[in-house]
Amino acid sequence: MSSHYPHGDSLPKHGSVVYVLQFLNPFDEANEAALGVAMKVKDARLNFLRIYKTTEDNSEKQIIPQIAEDQVWWLKDKISEEEKATDITKKDFVISVISSVLHTLKYEFNLDYYLLQSRDRDEIFCKIFVTDEWAKSIAIETEYNLQFRLREKFVEAFQQVGPYGPATLLESREKNEGLFKRYDANGKEVTEGGSLFTHTDKSRLLIEFLMRRVDLHALKSTGVMIEDFCVHEEVPLNDLRTRWASFSALFKSQPIDDVQTYFAEKITLYFAWIGTYWAFMTIAAIVGLCSYIGMRVFGDNTVEGAAFQIFFAIFLAMWGSAFEQYWRRHEKRLAWRWGTNELTAQESQRPEFKGTYGKDEVTGKFKILPLANEGKCFKKCVVYSIVLLSCVIVVVAVSFIFLLRYTLNQNDDTKKFARIVPAFLNALQIRILNIIYGKIVTQLNDWENHETDNQHNDSLALKMFLFKFVNSYTALFYMAFFKETFESKEYCTDKSDANVDCSDATIIDKLFKVEPGCKNCLGDLGFQLGVIFITNMIMNVMELGLPWLKWKIKIQKEANKVAQSNDPNMRKDLYPVEYDSKLEPYETPLDDYMEMIVQFGYVAMFGVASPIIALLALIEITLEIRVDAWKLCNLTRRPDPNRSDSIGVWLNIILAIAYAGAVTNAAIMAFTSTVFDQFDFNISVLMFLLIEHAFIVLMYVVSAYVPDVPHTVQDGLDWGKRLVSEKLISWKENAKEVHAEYSSSQGHEAFLVEKKDFHYQE
Repeated sequence: MSSHYPHGDSLPKHGSVVYVLQFLNPFDEANEAALGVAMKVKDARLNFLRIYKTTEDNSEKQIIPQIAEDQVWWLKDKISEEEKATDITKKDFVISVISSVLHTLKYEFNLDYYLLQSRDRDEIFCKIFVTDEWAKSIAIETEYNLQFRLREKFVEAFQQVGPYGPATLLESREKNEGLFKRYDANGKEVTEGGSLFTHTDKSRLLIEFLMRRVDLHALKSTGVMIEDFCVHEEVPLNDLRTRWASFSALFKSQPIDDVQTYFAEKITLYFAWIGTYWAFMTIAAIVGLCSYIGMRVFGDNTVEGAAFQIFFAIFLAMWGSAFEQYWRRHEKRLAWRWGTNELTAQESQRPEFKGTYGKDEVTGKFKILPLANEGKCFKKCVVYSIVLLSCVIVVVAVSFIFLLRYTLNQNDDTKKFARIVPAFLNALQIRILNIIYGKIVTQLNDWENHETDNQHNDSLALKMFLFKFVNSYTALFYMAFFKETFESKEYCTDKSDANVDCSDATIIDKLFKVEPGCKNCLGDLGFQLGVIFITNMIMNVMELGLPWLKWKIKIQKEANKVAQSNDPNMRKDLYPVEYDSKLEPYETPLDDYMEMIVQFGYVAMFGVASPIIALLALIEITLEIRVDAWKLCNLTRRPDPNRSDSIGVWLNIILAIAYAGAVTNAAIMAFTSTVFDQFDFNISVLMFLLIEHAFIVLMYVVSAYVPDVPHTVQDGLDWGKRLVSEKLISWKENAKEVHAEYSSSQGHEAFLVEKKDFHYQE
């Protein structure tokens, strides 16, 4: 299988480029100042060993490549303390590290690579190639799951998805290679020929294998490597751009399986979730539009109009719960289809996790160990105190906005602005404070020093949601339940309505009675929601501008450097790998989830104030799907193929909002609308409790008695396990032992990389 070639040989003629390591060019004049600084040998050794996940104290096994120790004097096992106190240049360190990593790729991992200089020559791109043979050997060693090919038509629904079995079955003397699905170069399933692995499979196998040996974050933190990323594929990416990431596809269904093939499960789950949310919002928009028309035709204060309002409130309470329950079952179907139901979460440490590097006594592996006196409880108290303070700032800001509203209402000349100006100020306040708080809470969450990505992301999501709940909904809660308590009767927007009872009670009287005055003043609440939605839609389209601008600046900066160069041989064009490197990274859809879940809260909790809001929400979601898809396909690098079987903590947040929506809708019906206007306040409270309890009990019953895992999925999983078990029993009878060991044989070329090893043309 091996096709080793010296650093200076031509591009490999087989295999696929799946991953890129982007290094600083140690031989470029532009980098001389940064690389000419001195560093202590002791520090250089420490950093080098850290890259290979070991320390000076690890004497049990040779971890770093032996040739590195043989060729680099400051890496030798036995050098004196005086020598450790001497200096080497950063350039020597960078060259040694790059050379060692390249040696590991070629002679330990048996991988081909190609070294390409950027057009301005200050960076080196190491393009790593993966062959089917290499992927097969690693898949067997790691028991990577591949999907069975269904060769016959099964009648039962649970037999329509092929089970996933370990690649170890490929070792059998039986013809098990025909057992698994095969794919063409673009990831499409084929009946003849093809590869056992998609590009995503190869990327995942390479990244997991590479991370066992080399700490990529340490490579970046030491200044040797700039970035590492998966490469885009031209044909399938252009296909997704046309069929999915395009505004011409606004009303077409998403090709979810193709998105999963290209971007893997974690990101695809977001788009599957927002697609499901779109479908449910379509239903809400239709029902809301009908309710809105009914309320306008008959009048809000008639029995018929009130009936439409009550119906929509009941619908929203059930709609939110139904959405959460349906998605819970749907993500199980997707996990079954994608083979992630049995996914065992392998929690790896975050590269940014801070602690002391050493040997874990439990696993025996070297890792970052938590600090003994880190003060986690103290940090949590400080962080959540700041979160609370931020929420108080929101309340103060909203208070000033409504104070402005009150002031404008005092003068006949400014009264016409009393509705629209505060509404837009509130929409801007929400956006601006979200941005400021987002930056602050990200730093605070990093300071808490979470060990794994899941812990980090879940903690950040919770803090973000707590603030955004207050920031997004405070003004709406005020307008729905407290506005007329604090504003005197002459500023009631519906005072022309004969059914509105604006009593002469003072603000103090109303405060002590805790009884809302001026019922049916929902017009301002609906208007406020409309302004927020319109502002969000404009901002969502504008959000494409920032990553595009960053990309444009990078391209222009490099183009200016090339134009000012005196080298006539300097390339003018960008190769695809260079183009990819200029794009923004896409790490997690956290912000996208948050934006849509806040919108879900607007509809679920306050939609009854203006049923037409559901239609505006539908328009926003329709745009959001294509904006996010376009951003992913055009403005960001290809994300690492992370797997997932669920949207995680977001599911609990959706459930919490659904229950909050049931309470809010019951309160709006009882206290803010005219539905129970003929009753006194005590009767309204009683009706609120009855309606709210009825909503919550019904939601709970539905949730408790509808299974989270559909019967088809469970039957399919059981059937798949039986098929895989039968194959494994047969395999064990003639299995061969496979021991994967690192090879340390050295080729004929020099160990240390040289300037001539870096290509400038492909």
